[in-house]
Amino acid sequence: MKSTKMAKFRQRLETMLARLRGDIHFLAGEVSSIPAAGGTEPHDTVADDLYHADQMLLSNEANIGEEIQAALERISKGTFGICEGCGQPVAEERLEAIPYARKCITCASQPR
Repeated sequence: MKSTKMAKFRQRLETMLARLRGDIHFLAGEVSSIPAAGGTEPHDTVADDLYHADQMLLSNEANIGEEIQAALERISKGTFGICEGCGQPVAEERLEAIPYARKCITCASQPR
């Protein structure tokens, strides 16, 4: 992959990571501000549901952040855009859609 395209992906990933860090900071504050209800009243159930939803979002954002960090490391190592499954190039269209993709669409579609 050309260095100009690699620089474009690096910039995009860094921007995504900065946004995610802000989201994670916000969600962590939300999670810590929701009191543990533990009761049986309707508002207790809503509070519990909100807490669990925020926990899931926080976990998902953290996982994506880790994937973005790994993609930035692959850029530094010169392995970005190479499928970790088959060693072939990952289609640029796939990287445009998911810039932290580790595998080509064929390998990503394989059952684990």
